[in-house]
Amino acid sequence: MASLERVADIGPYATNITDYVAMDGSNNIAVTADIHDMAGAQAIDDLAVARGCGS
Repeated sequence: MASLERVADIGPYATNITDYVAMDGSNNIAVTADIHDMAGAQAIDDLAVARGCGS
């Protein structure tokens, strides 16, 4: 299950959004989603990078 905030952000561009949390106690996570609007999803990633919190 993905966080409600992440679903709100990514939901317009994807379905089946899922968060995975590392079980080793680290702060690592992974997110998977079925993207149906790649341009929209890329815009979200570009905004996150611009804010200093993306890939």
